[in-house]
Amino acid sequence: MGFTQMLPNERHNTYRQQILDGVCVALAGRAAEEVLLGDVTDGAISDLHRASEILVGMVTKLGFGSSIGLFSPGDNYKLSNSAGES
Repeated sequence: MGFTQMLPNERHNTYRQQILDGVCVALAGRAAEEVLLGDVTDGAISDLHRASEILVGMVTKLGFGSSIGLFSPGDNYKLSNSAGES
């Protein structure tokens, strides 16, 4: 249906809100489908995947998890899924 892309940024540091804004951009297409069409398609799966990657990275790599405090286990950390597998 459509395509969104963030413009390159020359800043080296990114604020928490800027990262969350990126999640909003990633999910905007799915939200537009729901509002305009009254239903959603599987076309936004890559957007949902990207938003999830950003949010998990905020907690596991950047220490932005407000409920667990400062936490960054490193690159070898792996989240387990809801079935209890890792």
